[in-house]
Amino acid sequence: MLLNADRQVPVGSQLSITQWAYQALGIPGIELKVRVRETQLHISCEGRQCPDATVVMARFSQAIHQDFPLPDQLKTIERVYLYGRHRDDAEDGENLDWTVRLEVNPSELHKQERLSSLQRPLRLPTSPPPTPLTNPEDPREIARQLEAIVGHLGIRVKVSFKDLEDSQSLNQQYRRLWVLCEATYTPDPALLGQPIAQRLRELQLRGFRDAAILGHVRGEARPEWMLRVDLTPIDRILDTWSHWGDVGAIAEQLNRALADRQLQVSAALKEYTLHVFCTPQPGVFARRDVGETFPFPDRESVAEVVAPILERLSPRGIVGAIVYGIDRPYEAAFGEPTSPRWVNWLNLPASGNSKLAKSTLSLAQDGHLAALAFLLERLLNPDLNQKLLTGGIRVQIRRKADLLHVMTEALVCPQQTQVVESVSKFLRQLSLTDILGVRVYGRRSGQKQPRWSYGVDFKPRTASNREMMPEFAATETDMGDLLPSPEWTVLDIRPATTAPQPGWQVFATQLHDRLQSTQLFIDRSPEKAPSWVPHHRLATALVWGISGLLLVGIADLVLSSALDSWKPAASTNTPTTALSVPDDPEIEPISPSTAADEGVFDSSGFTTTPPPASASASAAAPAGDYSFPTFNSQQFDNQLALYNQYLKTVGVPDVLVVGSSRSLRGIDPATLETALAREGYPNVRVFNFGINGATAQVVNLLLKQVLTPKQLPKWIIWADGARAFNSGRDDRTYEAITLSEGYKQTLNGAKPIQFPEETVETPVDKSFFQLVRDRYQNIDDALNQGLSQYSATYPQRETLRSAIFSAISALGKPSTPDEPGNSQEVPSDPTEVYHANGFLDLSVRFDPKTYYQQYSKVTGSYDGDYQSFQLRGKQATALYSLVELAQTYDIDLVFVNLPLTAEYLDAVRMKHERDFQQSMLRSSKELGFIFRDLSQLWPTQHSYFSDPSHLNRYGAAAVSEKLARDPMIPWSAGSADSINNP
Repeated sequence: MLLNADRQVPVGSQLSITQWAYQALGIPGIELKVRVRETQLHISCEGRQCPDATVVMARFSQAIHQDFPLPDQLKTIERVYLYGRHRDDAEDGENLDWTVRLEVNPSELHKQERLSSLQRPLRLPTSPPPTPLTNPEDPREIARQLEAIVGHLGIRVKVSFKDLEDSQSLNQQYRRLWVLCEATYTPDPALLGQPIAQRLRELQLRGFRDAAILGHVRGEARPEWMLRVDLTPIDRILDTWSHWGDVGAIAEQLNRALADRQLQVSAALKEYTLHVFCTPQPGVFARRDVGETFPFPDRESVAEVVAPILERLSPRGIVGAIVYGIDRPYEAAFGEPTSPRWVNWLNLPASGNSKLAKSTLSLAQDGHLAALAFLLERLLNPDLNQKLLTGGIRVQIRRKADLLHVMTEALVCPQQTQVVESVSKFLRQLSLTDILGVRVYGRRSGQKQPRWSYGVDFKPRTASNREMMPEFAATETDMGDLLPSPEWTVLDIRPATTAPQPGWQVFATQLHDRLQSTQLFIDRSPEKAPSWVPHHRLATALVWGISGLLLVGIADLVLSSALDSWKPAASTNTPTTALSVPDDPEIEPISPSTAADEGVFDSSGFTTTPPPASASASAAAPAGDYSFPTFNSQQFDNQLALYNQYLKTVGVPDVLVVGSSRSLRGIDPATLETALAREGYPNVRVFNFGINGATAQVVNLLLKQVLTPKQLPKWIIWADGARAFNSGRDDRTYEAITLSEGYKQTLNGAKPIQFPEETVETPVDKSFFQLVRDRYQNIDDALNQGLSQYSATYPQRETLRSAIFSAISALGKPSTPDEPGNSQEVPSDPTEVYHANGFLDLSVRFDPKTYYQQYSKVTGSYDGDYQSFQLRGKQATALYSLVELAQTYDIDLVFVNLPLTAEYLDAVRMKHERDFQQSMLRSSKELGFIFRDLSQLWPTQHSYFSDPSHLNRYGAAAVSEKLARDPMIPWSAGSADSINNP
């Protein structure tokens, strides 16, 4: 039944719908009654004078689609029925003055909301509008405006200017605005980018082409991240879009021009004619309802404003405009009005210019890239106001052969799923001539390399048509100096401010910044002044200190006495659960003519792995003069030695394969190099740095702490599986490495591998604070050496370490059977060969019939690698850290979930694998890396495996070939010269 708005009803009932209806209509003296029937909303409008149907329809339509969206409980509404009648009419609804039906398209509204959310992922609390700048040339005043919106987060803002020569004019000078956001933590670019960009654009700064926002941790030498904000004036954006024929931009221009005449404009394009509806502003019309008069402007006065604007804009594809003067609210969606106040016809420049007469869509269909870029940018920015506010999503297009390459960028990297869906669907419908596919990329503004990429082929394409990703500048203009090189420091990218300061003030500011950057000094506030400490506390601390020293001395004597009587077990260093791969003396050498190899080689020229004797090294004695303390893992030490020799003889690889023993045996670098060369990328260098028992923590430690940035590649293939991300089990490999002498040396600044050109910095090149830090380290080492002379346990520290490892090993489950696929260490095998590229070559083939006669079958319920399976925790944190490293150094990261056998994937392991796959799919979309799932590629192809969960040389070759041909891996998007410039 209909609900009267004056009645008292419970909170959360239909009263909220009635309130929405009153707000949407906004006409005093009209009583509303509403009811909902499935997907229909019925609204009855009653008054002493029946309300005008056109006005009611216009206001509700504008409210639903613009001003007052439907409440959450009405999101399923598809139609709105409006009724009008006198209040004295019968209540049975038979005597209605008029009935109007409105169509609502929720899917379109939801689509706009999704696309708008691409540039609005995070928001700060709403801040008041900025106060006008008294001196736009003072960077300190701009900094205060920005601190007003981010200061509550503990962020200090500094602003400076830099002159730039515009690439489009040799005489015109533009400036870049540098915004440095300093905090004691790493500022979040997703949180700061939009509000700062919005405030900068609200300030309407003139003479600036763009702004570079830097996130900086106080005391660090280099910024953590950088964002680029387009400061192109709003009127310039509107002019550009209007010239392309965008109706929304044209209406916005006319609205601004007619605002002083108390008119608002809506527009619609029908074929080649623009229909412009000039109506009173809502507030003006509401005042007229209560008796105020409104002198509606005549046709000539409106034409004096509208005609010059349309003439200047010269909208493409629009030959004429019909301007309607309507003295009541009206929407362009209603079509031509039946009784306008006046009508005026205007000829536009396109009517006499054949070049302008062609629409933007027609130009795009003919292959005009600028027109196509505008259409895609408009598609991805459905909210014009949001585009003007923050810059929105920008689009660049390049064409290479039969492919279109589309780069999208925004303050926050556009989401892949939503952008790709819209772009690919639009281009497919456009049916461009000679275009067989599209490659879409997404990145954050200011980055050179994409965070993600996606490819769609509209028609079948051959491998010979593959093209590299073209170079996309940071903007359409020359932005080569925007992105700082890795050698730059924060001081390098702080240009001098233009506001003059006295010499003493400059010195005081520099001294203040230097002292604060040491983190030994902070800004002192009166309320944070340290309190007075009584003198008697010194005596208390002295007593407790002496007591602690006595306890340490007693513990040292007791521990030394216990170590004297302790003797290590015979097999302490060998885990009791580790079994060896079954020896198979019947294995024949690799032969291309065998039937088993036919699954590895295809008709397109699948090549074999080079013979082991061509480039191999013994795992026990790797080549080179590597010398560094052990990391408590002989195989890890050997891999470091091999990598050291590889860097000296070959150089930094373009692709580095990392992971556990599954990675070590699962990807053949030689085969991958050959396959990539066949795909059009010759001279690619690949090294396999697999580590037995490596988890996500171990891989992160290797790339962030053991290797230097100059030793990192431009592509990382992380090949592993679910058990490397199990945070619920003990990570013994990582714990052993962190307790090693080699890791300790790494923490002290030493590196296992040194480039020939990398030399130790002399004290002259070090800063004052680095010298102070080194002096403290020397004092610490001297104290350590001096105290060791008085310690009874120190000479037996190696014995103590062995005892601790034995105790840790004893905490395991020696009674639980295991198999080679579950052990942390790769067992030895007579057929295994280490190549100089790090690959462990195993020719043994897995045969379930004979394998389980020698080794017990362990189910997932008793597999220690899946114990307390948990994907959240320390391993997930390591993944995030590694992704951050890859983004910092523009490294493309690909995670490959390596194949497993059906014998291995029982019900328990399969459940964990599915959870892992879903988690990695979500993480890859959120963090911007590529995830390829090959876990169930060959569940019964036992000839590709050496045991239930490890590949052999045949499987490694097949995986390498598949990765080289994988269309989801944009090898052309890499930054290595050998990949980009084949």
